[in-house]
Parts: sequence; C-alpha cells; structure tokens
Amino acid sequence: MGRAEIREREQAAKAKKSKLSGGSSGGGNGVNITDRMAGFSPTLDLRGERAEDALTKTMSFVDDAVMLGMPEIKFLHGRGNGVLRQVVRDYLRSQRAVASVGDEHADRGGDGVTIAVLK
Repeated sequence: MGRAEIREREQAAKAKKSKLSGGSSGGGNGVNITDRMAGFSPTLDLRGERAEDALTKTMSFVDDAVMLGMPEIKFLHGRGNGVLRQVVRDYLRSQRAVASVGDEHADRGGDGVTIAVLK
C-alpha cells in the first residue's frame, strides 16, 4: 500500500501543478493563443438574434479577432428590416481597430453580410 499511496500523491501533485499553470507550457496566464486561434471562425452568425444580444456577441467577437490578429471578419446578419445590420455597423465604425466596413459581394450574401477589415 505504500507505493500505491506514493503514486497517488505524485499524480495529484502533477494534476494540481497542471491546473495552476493553466495546462499550457507557455507561462502562467492561462490564455493559450494557439488553441484560441484554432477554434476561432472569422464569421459570426447573428441571424435571429435580438439587437442587444447581437451587440454583446459582436463586441466579444471583435475583441477576439483583434487579439488573434485576424485581417478581416464577417458578420452574417441577414437582410430582414436591417436592424441587426445597423447595430453591427454602428459599433464597427466606432472602433479604432476597424479599417473599413462594407457589404459582402452579391454572390456571397450581399447586404445580408457585413465585412470588416481590421487594421
């Protein structure tokens, strides 16, 4: 039983150490850029969202895209009454990190998709 206890304690210590370092080998801040970039999609689908929820998601999405150094991002909001398009574009135009805002090509969604080019 002595060896089994020692192994359990060693494994527990390793698990605790791994948790404290965030499970990454690149420092102790807990943010693994490689994993975030691998799971990041440059298109955000906002169809069917309420304006307030869409704005919150847009803000978070733009922050992540800027942090990851994405050259351009797309917002799929649909045509509808244009409320989501207006909310998204107003926010994008207020951001320093956004170089330009415009419609996608007509073959790929036209005015139902907004493209933002980041600086």
